[in-house]
Amino acid sequence: MIRDAFDDFESTSPLSSRRINSPPPHPPTPTPTPRYQEDIAILKIKSWLKLAVEDSVHIGDNLLFDLTTKNQYGSIGLLSLVDLTGTLFREEAD
Repeated sequence: MIRDAFDDFESTSPLSSRRINSPPPHPPTPTPTPRYQEDIAILKIKSWLKLAVEDSVHIGDNLLFDLTTKNQYGSIGLLSLVDLTGTLFREEAD
């Protein structure tokens, strides 16, 4: 047995991928629901959210974020890469 310190995480650590939520028809509960116009305004100013139609989210809609994260470690306690991608699904309010 050889004992030594290991510090070459970048060249040996593969990307790990993990899904955060499942897409419909099996949505997780609870789903976020915008209650006020301000909630929708906050979503719209986020650089990471690209809406297909500008006015596609309304007060009372149920939202589901189907997210996938990819992480790569630079050391035992430090992430060197975090990539988060996903899709926003919307269920119209009644």
